[in-house]
Amino acid sequence: MTLLYQRLQEKKVKFNHVCEVGVYVPTVSNIGDFIRDGISATLVEADPVIAKEIETYFKGYDIRVYPFAMWDYNGVLQLSKAEASTFVSALASSPALENDGFKVNASTHLKCPASVFRRSILVNLTS
Repeated sequence: MTLLYQRLQEKKVKFNHVCEVGVYVPTVSNIGDFIRDGISATLVEADPVIAKEIETYFKGYDIRVYPFAMWDYNGVLQLSKAEASTFVSALASSPALENDGFKVNASTHLKCPASVFRRSILVNLTS
């Protein structure tokens, strides 16, 4: 049980829908406890392999998985994978670069679809 889930349960906060962007792996999802409680969820993960793992892990639950990166344009985005951190390769700064000393190189690149938030998610949540 995550600390977030535990604190919200103690306060008796109720949700109809939860969302997580950048899931990493389903076993450590920040909203997994909510999903297992039957709350509908939207999960966004740019890595297509991980997106499939999320669908498999939460099979049978009320979830929608979006296999793309949220960005400021629709198209293709190049990401770098650094352990638990995936970030836009073109950025000059990220936690992996600043805190972990990660070096961007071609072997860590991942190209994925990118989509503007309002066009990709909000329309689907209301339909």
